[in-house]
Amino acid sequence: MGAKLQNILNFDISFPIRILIFLLSTLGFSQVTLTTSDTQWQVPAGVTSVTVECWGAGGAGGSNIAARNGSGGGGGGAYSIKVISVTPDQIINVQVGSGGTVPGGAGGDSWFISSGTINAGGGIGGGDGSNGGSGTGGTGGTATGGDTNFNGGTGGDGNASKDGYGGGGGSSASPGGTGSPGGTATASSAGTGGGTGDGAGGDGGGIGTNGTPGSVTGGGGGGSGEISAGGAGADGKIVINYSIGPDCPLAPTITNSSPQFLCFGDATTTLITSDNTSGGTGTYAPLYQWYYNTLPGDANTISTATLIPGATNSTYTPPATIGTFYYFCVS
Repeated sequence: MGAKLQNILNFDISFPIRILIFLLSTLGFSQVTLTTSDTQWQVPAGVTSVTVECWGAGGAGGSNIAARNGSGGGGGGAYSIKVISVTPDQIINVQVGSGGTVPGGAGGDSWFISSGTINAGGGIGGGDGSNGGSGTGGTGGTATGGDTNFNGGTGGDGNASKDGYGGGGGSSASPGGTGSPGGTATASSAGTGGGTGDGAGGDGGGIGTNGTPGSVTGGGGGGSGEISAGGAGADGKIVINYSIGPDCPLAPTITNSSPQFLCFGDATTTLITSDNTSGGTGTYAPLYQWYYNTLPGDANTISTATLIPGATNSTYTPPATIGTFYYFCVS
């Protein structure tokens, strides 16, 4: 009576430790800047939280085109930042403030979702100079609703004299703090624009000289000297920061992970590894590499394992080799 070969192959397939190495394994950090032309923003797929920064627009400097006495500088825009929970694909209303227009127009507010959620106020425009007196500087914008809120700098006052000079515009606020005020004009010189912030204020104008526009982002315009125009305020903006991670692994599935005890020459059972993912965006494209060890204590240890050349698919059929082998896959 025939019998199978006496050499018995103890073929032990160990349950693999899953070391997940994705092509998209690093978190992707994204930043979007919205401008005055934007009225809505759609949340990308997989995003549930955003950090929103808002800058209000700068107010314009006052003007005095027919009389003596200087005009006031415009106020700088405010700054606010907030972490906000969102829903993937959600369409969100936004407003990005436009810079104040001459003469003395206020800068627009910038907000995300609504003005009650987070709002960076625009600066108030500077007062016009006239024969009755000089113009006062506009108040800086007020920030509300954010986790951190900073107000814009106030514009400087114009000078009251027959040779009037304009006040400097206030700077916008920034993540570092409130905006700086514009300089007040004197009888012999115009006020300089506030220089600390994300948008500097414009310098005031001299005799017959226009005020300088505010700088981006959100700087207030400089006030005019006598018989001249003020500078326009600079636009605000909204910056949205968020991260998109890789496809997130759930419990990996290993098929045929039980030990296989075979006689020499018997066919082995193919090992199959598969990954389940949830969330994230992009194309999920794992890489595979199969290894084996021969000692139980090293079963899933890469440093002691032997790499199997060419075994780079999600499936692997071991050879029927005499001995005990512990196979695992790194993907």
